[in-house]
Amino acid sequence: MSIHDILIAAVTNLFRIYIVWKFVGLFLTERKAGKRTEVIAYVIFYVISFGMFLIFHYPIVNIATNLICLFWLPFFMMAASARK
Repeated sequence: MSIHDILIAAVTNLFRIYIVWKFVGLFLTERKAGKRTEVIAYVIFYVISFGMFLIFHYPIVNIATNLICLFWLPFFMMAASARK
């Protein structure tokens, strides 16, 4: 895998995280978690999904990782708001 492929994957993954942020914001209009908690959650999402892409180059692993993170993200936000 060339550095060009890695850079393209990093940028598109970052764009996908932005789209997920907008999508989650569409359904969770009332933000109960703090801004810092939200940023940390999305950074963890990015690191996990991009790390799995770098380690495993299989599409099914990437899809599974993204689905798990997508299900984890709203629960993390609600759990963080419940601790307040």
